[in-house]
Amino acid sequence: MTLLSSTKNRTKPFILGVLLGCSITSIGGVYAALPMLNQQFPMIERMMSKMDSVKQQLNLSSSQQLVWQRAAEASQQLASATKSDLTALRSEGQRVLSKRNTSSSELRQFFTQLDTKRDANIAERRVIREQWLTVYDQLTPEQQLQLRIAIKDEFGRAERLHQRFGNDKS
Repeated sequence: MTLLSSTKNRTKPFILGVLLGCSITSIGGVYAALPMLNQQFPMIERMMSKMDSVKQQLNLSSSQQLVWQRAAEASQQLASATKSDLTALRSEGQRVLSKRNTSSSELRQFFTQLDTKRDANIAERRVIREQWLTVYDQLTPEQQLQLRIAIKDEFGRAERLHQRFGNDKS
């Protein structure tokens, strides 16, 4: 398998997950969309760095900065917890799936565990989304426009990546 082919195979589900899960209101949700076998989380670090850049451009007041900081910290905590959960689930999945004789009850238990983690993550993302919407409500109309443009640009970038790597039918 060539490097390009390998990258495309790993990137397709990742890009799809990013497109489905990525938004300013649920930055931690991106982690939930990552494929189980992805060892690094470069898109998350890039997105968090992008958020810092956007924050600087918005020139927030002190009260806006405080609300932003709370939402960002909650997002970071969820992202960190989700990263740990995914690492543990990846290990458990590899253990279960690499066994010579895996019972259907073991598989059911593993997939139930995946569903439980996903459902808990969705509930936590909803809380964080409300925090980010509170941030958005406190922005001036000009700041809101600037933020929407930054989000739109990021979605456009993700879409271009999806088109570039998502057209491979292998």
